[in-house]
Amino acid sequence: MAHSLLGAPDEVLRQCDNRCAHNVLLDQLWDLNLRVLLIIDELDEGYRHASDAPFRSTLAGLQALGNSTSGRVAVVLCGSSSSLPDLICGRRKDGFRDGWPNLNSTKFSLVRIPSPSPLDESLVASILSQTKLCPSTLVNQRHLLYLAGTNIRSLHVHLSDAKHPMPEVDLEQLEDGPHQYHKCARPLLTAILDKLIDKNKELLEELVDMKVLKAIPSQIQSVDWPSRFLPVDEIEIDALWKKLQDHLKVASDLQAPLPRTLRHLLDEGVLIEVEGDYFPYSLAGLLASML
Repeated sequence: MAHSLLGAPDEVLRQCDNRCAHNVLLDQLWDLNLRVLLIIDELDEGYRHASDAPFRSTLAGLQALGNSTSGRVAVVLCGSSSSLPDLICGRRKDGFRDGWPNLNSTKFSLVRIPSPSPLDESLVASILSQTKLCPSTLVNQRHLLYLAGTNIRSLHVHLSDAKHPMPEVDLEQLEDGPHQYHKCARPLLTAILDKLIDKNKELLEELVDMKVLKAIPSQIQSVDWPSRFLPVDEIEIDALWKKLQDHLKVASDLQAPLPRTLRHLLDEGVLIEVEGDYFPYSLAGLLASML
């Protein structure tokens, strides 16, 4: 399609001088009897980091394509931030610049794809079954689940190292995830991790050699920790937030409400929410916090 559209570049450019580029595109698609599926991933990163004027132009084009009734273009906007629906609707969100246009009316229907549980062994098994590694080099799926949870990118990072299919992790050196938290997120994250550790302390102590601060591979692979692990729920998190307020660790006014702080932690990838229950991004990360 790009070759066809560029077949008469001078003519197309002359049209774009006087008309919006998206209208020229739609006319070209009609003339050539072509259709386009436009998928834009991580759109929330544009709201965070893109230069103002070019990104506004991009949003205007998306708005126009969303309004089009020609049937020539289908647009899918994707992102990993829970704030993306609000951003598309022009609502101000913490951590993002404000003043963006409202792209939505009935143009973009919201579809939320929930995060998989970081204890879902079947998902890791499915990914392993699709690799081209021979069975002798495949990471034990439970060990891989321990290291990376069900984060697809992290899983592939570990899978890419075929020479070390059973990597050991020095828990003293393992970070507990990204650190770009606003002022209320760090105390809340610490409180949630402490609660998870307290609820699962007996299980966690089965998995680690406290003398050398390293996980025990045989225990990681043999203990059925995915079925035994206990998450924290929304009621417990509400109680933790109230306790932080009582101890003046977070403000008691409405400047940093709990839902906004939780969304920030979910966007940062340090917590996973599954049907109202909250998990660490990986068991290795939780063990690192415990030690």
